[in-house]
Amino acid sequence: MNLNSHQPWTGPVAWYEAHLHSNEGLDIVGGVFPGSPVVLHGHNRDLGWAHTVNHPDLADVYDLEMNPDNPNQYKFDGKWRDLERGNAKITVRLWMGFKWTFNRELLWSVHGPAIRTKRGVYAVRYAGMDCLRQVEQWYRMGKARDFDEWLAAVRERAVPSFNIGYADKAGNIYYLYNALFPKRKEGYDWKGHVPGNTSDSLWTEYEPFEKLPQVKNPVSGFIQNCNSTPFQTTIGPENPKPEDFPPAYGIETGMTNRACRALELYGGDNSITAEAFLKYKFDIEYSRKSQVNELVQQILAMPVPDDPVVREALELLKAWDFRTDEKNRSAAIAVLTLEPVIRASMSDQALPDLMKTLQEKAHLLKDKYGKLDVEWGILNRMKRGDKVDIPLCGGPDCLHAVYGKLEDGHLIGNAGDCYVLVAEWDKEGRVSSKSLHQFGSATTDENSPHFSDQTELFRDCKMKEVWMDERDIRANLEKEYRPGGENSAEAARHAQEKPKTPPDAR
Repeated sequence: MNLNSHQPWTGPVAWYEAHLHSNEGLDIVGGVFPGSPVVLHGHNRDLGWAHTVNHPDLADVYDLEMNPDNPNQYKFDGKWRDLERGNAKITVRLWMGFKWTFNRELLWSVHGPAIRTKRGVYAVRYAGMDCLRQVEQWYRMGKARDFDEWLAAVRERAVPSFNIGYADKAGNIYYLYNALFPKRKEGYDWKGHVPGNTSDSLWTEYEPFEKLPQVKNPVSGFIQNCNSTPFQTTIGPENPKPEDFPPAYGIETGMTNRACRALELYGGDNSITAEAFLKYKFDIEYSRKSQVNELVQQILAMPVPDDPVVREALELLKAWDFRTDEKNRSAAIAVLTLEPVIRASMSDQALPDLMKTLQEKAHLLKDKYGKLDVEWGILNRMKRGDKVDIPLCGGPDCLHAVYGKLEDGHLIGNAGDCYVLVAEWDKEGRVSSKSLHQFGSATTDENSPHFSDQTELFRDCKMKEVWMDERDIRANLEKEYRPGGENSAEAARHAQEKPKTPPDAR
């Protein structure tokens, strides 16, 4: 099982690693966000799961017909109804300690929250808007001991979206396009504004769980999802069929490069070893079936301009092997040119002109480095504090994903691979796993030795052992304490002891 969510490397939704154990049956390792009381994806001794983001259509906007004689009433089934109204006081710190309290109107209709605009009053209705049991569901998923227990937790449907990939010690694998689809009536444009003056358009129920795209134990022996369509989950006849799902569901049909490569690598190997499985996870190549290849071919088919710098860039692009290894001398111009186009495409924004983008990035490299064939590792960097500034392989939408922000001619990594967990069950059902964080377990403490002690592992695409048994944990323990007891004599003694662990231990 490969768990590999892509998130920002810092901030409120950056992953950090935890092992939760209780005397009530909880024993799970995995990824959590700051403040999360439960593991959001990971594995216990019997099973594990991973999430990727999906984009089903789970929200609708209602156009309210307002009473011309009363701005606080809307028509519903032929009668005027009062909007529920309230007031929100929002205090904002402006400057030099000066604060100001803003008052904002709160409105609620039978559909859900409403807002006044210059064009009218609109209400919003979204799946799961009255449910607050997400933490409970993740807790039950983490405590489950077999597929049936785990699936029973998932069927609670408190988590309204996210793809889920699952594996367990019994050899089961399972993919679910998890979505709380509203039961919508036909005859309305659910992608636009829906009339809010009739109960005919007001949905109150959800489609049954059985109608979700899902795949269990396909003949191919693998399932994957990389923020891609569920209709190409695996190789073989078990893939869900697009015609079985209404357009109103809004299910994605596109494939990321990561999904294309996963199908090519895992789907093209009939006897995958643990070593090969891990190697495929850190793949740094773009598929010839991906949008990247399509864009490259478009550029190469365009009329060649007179600009000699652009001509040189085109020759590098023509010679590119679609890889992003550190020494690659074509990846810089290729990735710099294609990334903003792909990003715009994923965000449904207007695409920048390909040739103009190539020209802009070519001159950027020429001005910064005096040449275009700059090694990718010189451009693609990880920076952490004042001590870490290292080259990286990988790139946007690679299986070893690295996304960066352009700063002074360098792409400084800020998102992508950030918590990787690979688990395996042997024939006796015993679990073992390896993990990797792009920085280290001390995500915000610059004075900790674990602030950046995994950066070289990340650079080298290597992983560290996960310790689940108490004897292994104690054999590699750096510090032990009880919450609230940090100032005790025992805690002080442990704090003064010289760490006896390698730098990646927590």
